[in-house]
Amino acid sequence: ADQRRLAAEGVALVSSRPDTAALLAVEAGRRGQLPETDGALAAALLRFPAIVRHLSAGEQILERPVTSPDRRVLAAVSGTSIEVFATASGTPVRRIDAGAEISTLAFVSDTVLAVATATEVGLWDTASGASVGASIAISSATSIAASPDGSRLAIGADDATMRVINLQGRVVAAPVTVGSGPVTAIAWHPDGVHVIAGTGFPTEPTVGTSTVELWDTTSRTLTLEVVITGLAVQEVAVDSTGQRALVASAAPGAVTLIDLDTGASVELNDGRQPLATSSTFLPDDPAAFLDASGGIVRYATHGELDQPIDNVPGTANATAPIGLPVETPTTSDGRLAPGPDDTVFVTASSGGIVQVALDGGGALFQLVADESIDDVGAFAPGGSQV
Repeated sequence: ADQRRLAAEGVALVSSRPDTAALLAVEAGRRGQLPETDGALAAALLRFPAIVRHLSAGEQILERPVTSPDRRVLAAVSGTSIEVFATASGTPVRRIDAGAEISTLAFVSDTVLAVATATEVGLWDTASGASVGASIAISSATSIAASPDGSRLAIGADDATMRVINLQGRVVAAPVTVGSGPVTAIAWHPDGVHVIAGTGFPTEPTVGTSTVELWDTTSRTLTLEVVITGLAVQEVAVDSTGQRALVASAAPGAVTLIDLDTGASVELNDGRQPLATSSTFLPDDPAAFLDASGGIVRYATHGELDQPIDNVPGTANATAPIGLPVETPTTSDGRLAPGPDDTVFVTASSGGIVQVALDGGGALFQLVADESIDDVGAFAPGGSQV
């Protein structure tokens, strides 16, 4: 009965809520094969062929997903709690209550999370759900990132400062002023010395731009400053070589690739007006970001940034789109997190998180793999073929 109900609800929502329809179809299909299930799957498959699974915490809305370095664990914010999932199955592992509204979080290791509230930063073990050590008193943290060796935290604050502390709370690098607004995004360079930070405003007031700065945390010196499009930096990431940074900014949105040696930069745009709310580097360093249509767009990033982007892959420059956008049921402020096996996680308009296969071979394809779309057909909720 539940299977038929899920399939019927999925078919009914195909036009008005195709994202929810796809998720219902996946769940109905996992419970067995019926004519109603086949109809729901066929309708959903045409819209979102890449969905692997849906991660849900019941009625809770999940935000700001992050994945562990080994990609085995995903954590997402839900008010004052953190919902922890196993990425291999999408199964909820546990809920951690931080005791206050969460402003930002980041993995320190494969099992330990750094979680910031308005007044402190705490460390939590995702395996046991227990706190690790004493909380660290830091007010108004707006961004946080763990060093590559997991021994230090770079913390950006609402007062335009950034500091580095160890896991016991001792200040390793005293606060420095970054830009002229809240430090809204932060990431470590692979060398464990430099930190890249993005702010909501440039150092010098310029309408529609933000500042991205590279700092040496040992000498507390600014080594690079780049002004980019967008009123607020949403996310920053550094590739595995330490040569490129990827910056997502908003209002107006842009996704910018920056050469950290020269300061050269280029905006990545697939022609569908990028949302720029979220971007990340994938294994082997292609860039991925969300565009205005809810598609995940991928770019090769090893080309020369002073050369035009190749819109025809395989031509002169290696900075070029990879394949077609992968459609997702995300929201206008969606967030990405890299997953295992060429997948990514993205917040969905249903309030949960969906795992998406970047090669297009999602769960819907797997569920109808032994039948063609013509064979499956389209069915009305009662089971009659249309």
